[in-house]
This record gives sequence, C-alpha cells and structure tokens, in this order.
Amino acid sequence: MVVPVSSLSIAIQGIADFLDTQLGPEVSVSVDSPQVAAETAKSSNNAHILNLFVYRIAPSGFHPDLSPEDPLFLRLYALLTPFKGAQGDQADDPEHRILGNAIRVLSSNPVLPTILPGAGVVADGADDFRNDPAALAYRIQAVMQAPSMEELNHIWTTQGGELAYRLSAAYEFAVAPVEPMNRKPAPPETRAALLDVIPGPPVKAADGFIEFSDETIAIPLGDSPPGVSWLPVVLAVEGDALTTRATVTAGDTDIDIAIAGLVGEQVAIDVNWTRAAPGATVSQPTQIFPVNAPLVTNPASIAPLTLVAPAVGDVATLRVRPASGGVPVPGAPDANSLTLTVTA
Repeated sequence: MVVPVSSLSIAIQGIADFLDTQLGPEVSVSVDSPQVAAETAKSSNNAHILNLFVYRIAPSGFHPDLSPEDPLFLRLYALLTPFKGAQGDQADDPEHRILGNAIRVLSSNPVLPTILPGAGVVADGADDFRNDPAALAYRIQAVMQAPSMEELNHIWTTQGGELAYRLSAAYEFAVAPVEPMNRKPAPPETRAALLDVIPGPPVKAADGFIEFSDETIAIPLGDSPPGVSWLPVVLAVEGDALTTRATVTAGDTDIDIAIAGLVGEQVAIDVNWTRAAPGATVSQPTQIFPVNAPLVTNPASIAPLTLVAPAVGDVATLRVRPASGGVPVPGAPDANSLTLTVTA
C-alpha cells in the first residue's frame, strides 16, 4: 500500500523537480540522506547528483488566530550537497560547478516559479489532499542560510558510515502548508462594501468634527439584491463620541445618530425594544433617513432618531439596512447594529 502524498512531500519534491529542470541532464537531483545519495553517486554511470537533504522543520511563527482546522505553515531547512558520479563529467571540480550553478539558480529565482501542488495535477486516491477543492495553491521562497560549523558538523557526524564532510549550501524554503484533516468551513462571501477615499490628512473643524473628502466609492460584490452595492454605517452620538452602545435617559424621545454611506441614498432603521416591564418585545415603525454624508465624522451625517416611551431598564437594538423609495430594500443585508440602554 502506497502512503498518500502530503503537502510536505509535494513541497520537497517540487523544490527538487525545479532544480532538476534547471541544472541539465548532467545532474540528477535527489531528496535522500547524504549517505544514500553518496552510495547512489558511486554507481551512477550517467549523471552527477545534487542532493536536497531536509534536516530540520520549524513552524513559520506564532499564529494565535489559527485553529486545528486551518493549514499549518512550515519552514524547511535543507542542505544542497553535490556528489560526483562514477562516470560523469571528468572535470577536476564537478562538485563545485554543480553547487555554484544551483546557488545561481536559486539566487535568480528566490521565489520558485513552480506553483504547488501543481496546476492540472490529477490526484491519486481518496486520501490525496489535492482532491479537496479548497486545498491551497502556494509557492516556495528560497533564502540562503549560514548555519554555524557546529551545526553542520553535527549533521555530518550523524550520517553514519565513512561519509566525509562535503561542501554544501544551506537554504530555508518557506512556507509550506500542512493541510488539516478537517478544514474550517469557508466564511460567507462579502455581499457589499463601501470604500472611503481620503486623499489627504484629516483636518479638524471648529465644531470639533474631522473633515474628510466626500469621495466615496461603492463596490458591488457577491449576490446582493439588485440596486444594493453598499452598506450604511450608523453610530450613536454620545457626547463627543460615536459608539455602537449608548445610554439613553428615561423619557427621552430622540437620540442623535450619525449616518454615513452613499450620499443621496436612504437608510432604514428598525428600533426593537425589550421592555423591562413586563418583559415584552416591542418594535417601533421603521424610520427612513436620507444619507447626507459619506463619513460619520461629517457634521451633515447627524440625524435625530425617534424613540417611543423609553423607560428605565429598557434595551433597544437598532437594525440598519439600505432603503429605497421610503422602504427597506427587500433582501438587503443588515449593516452594523446598535444597542441603547435606558437609565434613570
């Protein structure tokens, strides 16, 4: 039974295959231990050998946001060691020539042009990770290293046999992903976006608000309903601050909110109350507001939101959606939400 391929094996073999295509028919690239590569070279009648020996694997760094369902990214540390073939090139220094050409190839191609696991590859078997349509397509970067002589000496003395020290080049190849056994479900596609373009530094106005350019670009994405290519931003005004969680004094009939989006469009806001007494849920009629500013920091974005009989302990959740013609756009996604808490 053949062990299924992994993204690690694909990466190591991919590096070797790239070098093999660049060094010509006189050199064969292997991925064995130095001892095995040396024995193979002794019996080689056709080519010298450049051996890619991965002697150390390390994580790419500390990634606290990754879970066991995300790919793990690795750095591969390897020695490139040339071995003279038994009946190959009879030059006095074939090993130096091979190693020099390999270094030249990687210096000229610091990011290997090979895309892994490879375009058009037909995966073998149900256990082959390449059968997963979400498997990553990635490229490897080669960075030359300078390990200490103690580290190199340790590598060579642990090979066994009578293998003598050989001049080698040390490289870090990064990053190679390890595909998870169970992949995290893909997040839903973004349905709409709003890009605010600020060509210069912000300027503070006399009234305390930051003045920005009115340049705003809507980006239609995904499967948003017809006519919806943007989402509003609505924040509550509390003193000099803008917030998504504000407090309201009992008996207040309105609160200032800042509405930003595509100027000339409309926003629908639903106020849904959870009453402290008797604990019922009550919804106010939908309120429609025009969008007068592209940014919440613009004074023109401020509008009064009507509140119906707020009492101590009540909590309101505001639902924000794009609107058109005085009504919410059917099927439009919700924008950010706000929470109001009523105090004495």
